[in-house]
This record gives sequence, structure tokens and C-alpha cells, in this order.
Amino acid sequence: MSRHVAFFSSRRPAKPVLFVLLLVLVCAGCTPFSSQPPANHPYLHLSPAILILAQQVEILRLERHNPSHLSSPLARVDRAGRLDLAIGYRGRKQPVLTALRGIGALIVAKPAEGHRIEAWIPARHVASLARIPGIVLVRFPTRAHGGN
Repeated sequence: MSRHVAFFSSRRPAKPVLFVLLLVLVCAGCTPFSSQPPANHPYLHLSPAILILAQQVEILRLERHNPSHLSSPLARVDRAGRLDLAIGYRGRKQPVLTALRGIGALIVAKPAEGHRIEAWIPARHVASLARIPGIVLVRFPTRAHGGN
């Protein structure tokens, strides 16, 4: 039996424990999001909350559990193991869109104003967002918080 199975006491994850863990992690990773990413960011820093959620989703998916049980009002996860994320970028939009589609992202919104894209990103590829040129910020979208 693998080590991470001990975290879940039954075949189905305990919702209160997972919800509290997710809530703490998401709140720790909440950052303000302006239409233009900060100019002094030489590289992308992925929030630990997003990375940990992606790891938990991938563990559940590999164990053939439904990862959408990890969804909350603060972060959304679908049955396919994708996270709903808002992505801030600098420069031209098309190369970023092409790179996102290359990792299997489902683009949801690309507003005409501002440098942001909202997409469902496969959990196993969330860490690779840091290597895509032009991406400078990744956070949970405001519509996951009840906005828009």
C-alpha cells in the first residue's frame, strides 16, 4: 500500500478533512490579480496551494477516484482531473495560447482587455506552466469565488 493512501481512511476521501485542507491551502495561495502582471517578475512563482491541489487531484485520478470531490467555492476541479485557473501573461497572446493547448488545456475565456486567460489545466501539467514563456501569474479565477 502506498504512503498517500493512509491520508484517506476509506475508498472515498473524507470530505470535511479534504475541505479544510483545501481551504487552508487555497487561502494561503490567494493573490490579487490585476489586468497587467507586475513588471518586475523575471519568472513565474506557482502558489503552493495550486501545486498541492494539483498533486492531490493527480493522486485521486491515478487511484481511480473522482477528483472533482476536491472542488470548493474557492477552487474548482473537474472529473477529468483539470483545475480551473486564471493565467496572467506578458507579451503576445497567441504563443501562450498555443503552449497551453499543447499541454491539453481547455481555454474558457480570453478577455480582449488585460493580459489574462482562464482555462482548465490538467493537474499533471500545472507545474509545467512555470516553463511556458510569457506566463507570469497563475491563480484561481474570480468566477470560482462566485464572481463573474
